[in-house]
Amino acid sequence: MKNKMHSFDYTDFEAVKNIALTFPNTEESVSHEGTPSVKMRGKLMCRLHDSGEFIPIRLDFKIRDHYLERYPEIFHLPDHFKAYPYLCMWIHNYDLVY
Repeated sequence: MKNKMHSFDYTDFEAVKNIALTFPNTEESVSHEGTPSVKMRGKLMCRLHDSGEFIPIRLDFKIRDHYLERYPEIFHLPDHFKAYPYLCMWIHNYDLVY
């Protein structure tokens, strides 16, 4: 098993975490590779990816394509996530939404 080097900054997730925690039944948690996350009823809602480059956000397949097409500078979909109900948001571009 090879050891990965991770270079994430917890503060990159802070604003998203604070918004996610306003939803009912959410809780702060720790996810893959020790990254901060938010879970809803025990299921992953969003987390800081261990690469430190983006935040996977659980989102219904039906509306995922809308966000990818409408906001390509903010959202993307790595191959690994295509089979799962997630949309990935670049951490350094999410302030463009405000």
